Order: sequence, then structure tokens, then C-alpha cells
Amino acid sequence: RRLILVKSALLALLLLLCSLTGQLSSLLVVSLLIGMAATMAQDIVPAAAILAPAGKQGKMVGTVMTGLLLGILLSRTVSGVVGAVFGWRVMYQAAAVSVALIGLVMWRVRPRFAVHSTLSYPQLMASMAHLWQRYPALRRAALAQGALSIAFSAFWSTLAVMLSEHYHMGSAVAGGFGIAGAAGALAAPLAGGLADKFGAGKVTQMGAALVTLSFALMFVLPLLPVHAQL
Repeated sequence: RRLILVKSALLALLLLLCSLTGQLSSLLVVSLLIGMAATMAQDIVPAAAILAPAGKQGKMVGTVMTGLLLGILLSRTVSGVVGAVFGWRVMYQAAAVSVALIGLVMWRVRPRFAVHSTLSYPQLMASMAHLWQRYPALRRAALAQGALSIAFSAFWSTLAVMLSEHYHMGSAVAGGFGIAGAAGALAAPLAGGLADKFGAGKVTQMGAALVTLSFALMFVLPLLPVHAQL
């Protein structure tokens, strides 16, 4: 609980600082720090698993992941429109205000958690090597999620550039793709429920197969008319 609150305060401050920066070098540094503080969202997922009743963890985590993924994808839609109309600095300032408000809400409503380990933070980080060696399932899950995250980031990081260079479209249109992506986020509760019934491995394999098929279909884009490509 304390970690989430500290990160939310730091994230709000860094977002505001980013809106005031005037050099590329400082923008890169602040962006790195923003990325570290933004892991607050990932801290909420295990918290939900701890609070969930027995046998319902998959469904509960799926529900929380729906909110997380919807926020990630629809924020692209909002930021694209706001950035096109008011400029990117205003978007960072609005984000800072929203994160500060969320932090206040978290402070009021989040329950306190019992400490699950007496290890120090460096010891906890070192224990990850032991967990990696001991649990083959953890290694497979980490590698799969790492590869999926690379694919996700590669697509969204280059989408705006591709739309600008090949289709002469701005940030608002790039953000509009977030609406289409939000449909996939709505599948998270379904995936969580299926994981409770059939196991997380099979659901992960299905998701990875869909991602692979989607990227493979992009190879036919040059053969299609412009509207079909979009």
C-alpha cells in the first residue's frame, strides 16, 4: 500500500516536470523516471490477487487487468486528441492531475496489507534469481510475457510514425487506434475465467497464437487498398 502511494506521488510530480522540460536530453531522463514510477499500475495487480477470495484469483486479476489495459489503450486516444488540439505539454499536465487524484483516492480506500516477507529490498531482488532457477513454469511465463510485451510496444511505438510517414495522418488518428485495441482489453476477464477452469498455460498459448496470426497478417498490407490497410 505504501509503495503504491509513494509511486503515485512521484509519478504525478514527474509528469508535471516533463511538461515543463525544454531539452531533449532532460526529456529522455524524465521519461525514464516516469516509466519506473508508472509501474504503480503493476503493483495493483498482485494486490487484487491477495484480496480475491480463494478460487477467484484469475477472474479478479482479469477484471483489474481490463481496467489497466483499457487505460493504456484509451489513454492513447485521449492523448492523441488532446495533443493535436492543445499540445503535448497540456496532456502531461492533465495526466499529472489525474494521477494525483487517483493517489488520493487510493490513500482513502486501499486496505492495509500484512507484510509477507521480512527480507530487505536488495534481498528480495536477489531472491528472483533463486525463483528463476527453481520454477520452470515461471521461466516460461516470464519469457512469454516478455516477448508479448516487445510485440505490444513495437506496434504502438511505431504506429504514429507509420501513420504520419505513409498516410499523412496526425496524432489524433493514431490515438483512434486505441479504441480498436480496447476491444482486446475487454477479453481479460474472459481469459481470467478460462485460466481458472483450464489453466493459465492453455490461455496464454491461445493469446500468443492470436498475436502471431495478427502480425503475420500485416505482411499482406502492401497488397490491400489504403482503406483496407487502415
